[in-house]
This record gives sequence, C-alpha cells and structure tokens, in this order.
Amino acid sequence: MCAFSNPITVPWDGAEVEDDILHWCSRDCSTPGRDPAEAWVLHASQAWSTENVELDPELAAAMIVRSFRELSGAPMPGFMSAHRWRYAQPEISSPATHIWRADYALGVCGEWCGGGTVEAAWRSGQSIVHALGE
Repeated sequence: MCAFSNPITVPWDGAEVEDDILHWCSRDCSTPGRDPAEAWVLHASQAWSTENVELDPELAAAMIVRSFRELSGAPMPGFMSAHRWRYAQPEISSPATHIWRADYALGVCGEWCGGGTVEAAWRSGQSIVHALGE
C-alpha cells in the first residue's frame, strides 16, 4: 500500500496490469465508505511474489511502488508498506472460466477458475451467465 498527500491524476480507480512486478492497482478511497485519503493498494504478480517472497518488506514496497509510479506518473508517496500474503493465491487453478454440465443443469464458477483473483471471480461469473443463455 502507498499513500499520497494529494490526489494523483490517473484515468482509472483500478487496473489489472501486465507488468514485470505489478498485477493489480486499486485506489482505496474509490470504495464507498473508505477513508478519503489518496491511498493505493498494489498487488504484485504471482510470479514476482513467488520469486521475491523472502525479500525485505521495505525493499519489496519500494520496488512495487517504483513500478506503480512508472505506470501512473505518480510522485513519491509519503507512506508505503508491504505485506506478504503467502497463501493469497492458489498454486493451481482451473484454466477454464467455469464448468457447466448441461446433462445435470449444474455449473460452478469462482475465483479458482482462471486465476484466483477477484477479477477472475467476476470473469468466471460472467462466463457462466453467458453459458446459461446459450
């Protein structure tokens, strides 16, 4: 997470990122009911996180924030912190976005389909909805 003393100008409040380090960026104050401070939650990619799991948290935060600054043009934040969620992502997930068994009229979906993230959960739900309409 990083926080800025003033709002930063980017055309999005959340973005899935294809980067060597970053995977997801989210403006925390864009969530209703949250503190209005300009804070961003930054998720590193699974590959980078696995490779750097034992990295000093301050160094990890600096590297992740540098990647975000390059992406967004943001200034240096006044605060940054890193937290390791060792088990936040499944090691194995289904490459399918959903599983549908028409013979049983039964389907399953979820974040474990296609990646283990909230974005994957949303895509999985959308995918099964479209399958139901076919």
